[in-house]
Amino acid sequence: MGPATVKPVSTGDHSIKAALAGTMLGGVRDGAGSDDGQWLVIGTTTALYIINTHDGMVKSVAAGDFARVAMVNAAAGATTAIAIKDRSTSCAQTAELVTVSLANGEVSDAQTVAMGGFADVASDGGRMFVVDACKGELGEIKGTTITRLRMGLGKPTAVAVSNGQAYIGVEAGSPIGLALLVAPIAGTEAPRTLWSERAQQVVNAMDFPGVQRLMNATMATFGHLEVGAGGDYVAATAAAHFDGPAVISANFPHLEIDTEELRVFDASSGAPIQRYRSYCDGVIDSQRLADIESWECATSTGQTAPTNPDDEHHIQSMTFLFGKK
Repeated sequence: MGPATVKPVSTGDHSIKAALAGTMLGGVRDGAGSDDGQWLVIGTTTALYIINTHDGMVKSVAAGDFARVAMVNAAAGATTAIAIKDRSTSCAQTAELVTVSLANGEVSDAQTVAMGGFADVASDGGRMFVVDACKGELGEIKGTTITRLRMGLGKPTAVAVSNGQAYIGVEAGSPIGLALLVAPIAGTEAPRTLWSERAQQVVNAMDFPGVQRLMNATMATFGHLEVGAGGDYVAATAAAHFDGPAVISANFPHLEIDTEELRVFDASSGAPIQRYRSYCDGVIDSQRLADIESWECATSTGQTAPTNPDDEHHIQSMTFLFGKK
């Protein structure tokens, strides 16, 4: 679709302003901004970009696929961008943690902090945090070192921090599912499970009312995790894949389904505020004349979805208005 652009959006009337000058190449994966609005860090499939919104400067500071970024605001106007290059949740230990310092209008060269199984980064109160999906750890980035804060988390692939509380998205292997943990940054108090759920999807046989199939996920993963202003709400995007073999005795064909959804929780109790499924589609592999060939995705209690299947869409990013990463 052409080079990526950045357009300011008014928080007053939501009007979209003219695009900033400068060009970014590659598909945009993630972005974050400084508290004063001067700096943006944008990760794309080809490079890490720093943007000065005051003078329109767009600078590529490192080449590569950058999937997660965050901005850390420190004292005396100093700001640091953190990003993950070649992010992977398969524990290949090849993800690269990169920082870029921004001060007095100047942009430093990108600096590699470490290599590992890094899956997400976050900031809070001038501090930088990262989760390692391979080691099952939450760490704090201090210069060129990482201090371990939490261990034994399973497989953490998403993190957001607010008011000294870390919200950690954990992917479970058996049964396939997702969990959201919350733990104070300081102290040794055990993490609390805010929400946990096995990944499942029900499909309806369109020509046979009442006939359904419950499918268990073969893969479930977090997209983005964010905390609302004040830490009252936490939201997560998630995707899942379902592969259901044919059931000859029930005339069920082989089904493969992919889903994506957005969930919003009360940050203190874990109570669901909103559950929106943006996408549910797949392939029906019918091999026999007796197979039930027409299926549709069902919605769970309290779950909303586009009323028209043509309006289904993939969630590529998410944030709170007046929130923070």
